[in-house]
Amino acid sequence: MVVHITLNGRDLAVDGAPTILELARAQGAHVPTLCDYDGHANGVCRLCMVETDGGGRAAAACTTRVRDGMTIRTDTPHLQGLRRGLVSLLLQEQGPHNGSHPGDLERLRRLSLLD
Repeated sequence: MVVHITLNGRDLAVDGAPTILELARAQGAHVPTLCDYDGHANGVCRLCMVETDGGGRAAAACTTRVRDGMTIRTDTPHLQGLRRGLVSLLLQEQGPHNGSHPGDLERLRRLSLLD
């Protein structure tokens, strides 16, 4: 089944129902993730939030499947603010080395979510 979506202003015809994250990666659109290890995201970190359907509604890209007529934006000022806030909360709750995966801080720096 082919669905028609708009990703970052580009109209696309997509075969099947991949997750938004799978589609974004296939189209070269960057969506940051923290809980996605070896392609097995579980939606826990919420860093992959994207805006869908024109109203600024946020959805986790790793667990949301594309549907016909969907409009998706992967990088907006609103999303950047949400992601920075999530990283701040994660670090406040766990601290930089308190039970977090050893590579998480470096991954956050590479994602430009930490200064």
